[in-house]
Amino acid sequence: MPDLQPYIPYALAYVVAMLVHELGHVAAARWFGVRVDRIFLFYDANDRALFRKRIGKTVYGIGWLPLGSYVELAGMNRPTTWPFREAPLPWELKARTPFEQGCILVAGVVANVLVATACWCFGAHDLLPIVWTNTAIAWFNLLPHKGSDGALVLGLLPVSAFTRRVITTVWTGALVTAFCHAVGIDLIALCAAQL
Repeated sequence: MPDLQPYIPYALAYVVAMLVHELGHVAAARWFGVRVDRIFLFYDANDRALFRKRIGKTVYGIGWLPLGSYVELAGMNRPTTWPFREAPLPWELKARTPFEQGCILVAGVVANVLVATACWCFGAHDLLPIVWTNTAIAWFNLLPHKGSDGALVLGLLPVSAFTRRVITTVWTGALVTAFCHAVGIDLIALCAAQL
């Protein structure tokens, strides 16, 4: 049987990083007056949860699928196209300006970056799992894949679909290049070796 003990700190740091990320969204949402409907650590696929409790208007829970976590804000999934378009209620996300919505959406990434930076500056070797997992979750959420913070922020831009695709391509390339540079992968040498 393989020794899993070296991976335990990273597994715990992953849970901490997810909580930090989601609490960043919650703090920003509450700052801007947006109601938080659900906060879940891990996904509750098929509406199954290990733990679920309603406090006020917010449902707190722990799902059974440990692949991520999520915060559901009021009005986040409300249709915005005709014939279903309705005016957003004052406590809903879509009642906020695009700038305020963007602040709420990137708050999770900002929280991860702040925690990673603080841990690196004040205890680099002891807290390395927290640094790496917070950094990885921040990068992953900035990538514009379906449902990510990066994709939701790009969706706020008042541009055409073609321009959004161009921005998505450039943004993804920049993030992948920066990540490769950060971990020491020389992309130019790697591409030249393929020629």
